[in-house]
Amino acid sequence: MKYLLNFYLNLKYKSKLIITCVLVGLIPLILLGVFCYYQTIHLLLDREKSALSLAVGTAYNSINHQVKTYENLISYLAHSETIVEVPSRDYISVVEKFELLNYEYDVLIKDISTQHPEISQITLYADREDLCHGSQLRPLADLEEETWYASLADAARPIWHLDKEGYLCLFQKIPSPFISYVTSYSSHVLCIRLRPKQFFDVLTGISSDYHLSVTGNGETFYEFTEDSIAGNSYPHGGWTTETSTPLSNNWVVTLEKPFILLAAPA
Repeated sequence: MKYLLNFYLNLKYKSKLIITCVLVGLIPLILLGVFCYYQTIHLLLDREKSALSLAVGTAYNSINHQVKTYENLISYLAHSETIVEVPSRDYISVVEKFELLNYEYDVLIKDISTQHPEISQITLYADREDLCHGSQLRPLADLEEETWYASLADAARPIWHLDKEGYLCLFQKIPSPFISYVTSYSSHVLCIRLRPKQFFDVLTGISSDYHLSVTGNGETFYEFTEDSIAGNSYPHGGWTTETSTPLSNNWVVTLEKPFILLAAPA
């Protein structure tokens, strides 16, 4: 700095005047350029954050629609005459049991599964040792060893869990057929197993360069990272995150983008 000052002082008056005029004109231009650059980055960030918030809203609406569709479906099935009758009837003969299970129960299950390709399996877990009919009708003991089984005890509404194979499972207790005018539930449980990839397909392409997760009650039900950012680390600025309000079943949708990509000019 001292060298530059001495160099400037030793210049002729005309040279000093030229340098002074250049600096007086150049410095405001540089400051204006820097100001415009950061204003542009700020506007881009605001625009991208608004787009991120909109994408989260779209994801929320799409998943909430899926959740309500299947909760309504399992509630309909759980209260249907056939489903209630299977674990509660006192079978007089093997023929009577065969006719109910094969000609009514199986037909109902197959019809519902055909209408909804996301369904992998519908299973009724009966609190009876004498009832077993393939994978469609299983003893309740099959569920009792699950760590989350206790959460079914007081569940008046459908609850969601992931099973050991990674299927998305929706459970609903079967109403008791013996009590009128009062909502009462038996120990029997109906389960709809859903293929996660097809269930969450509604979230495909909601944004770009993003990581998305759907979580709730300590479980991660779905997670996706777009190929464009998979395996990359973004230490400068980290990630920008938008989180939805809880869905009707307490799931939360979280959408993340690397900050460096969010602020990058198009």
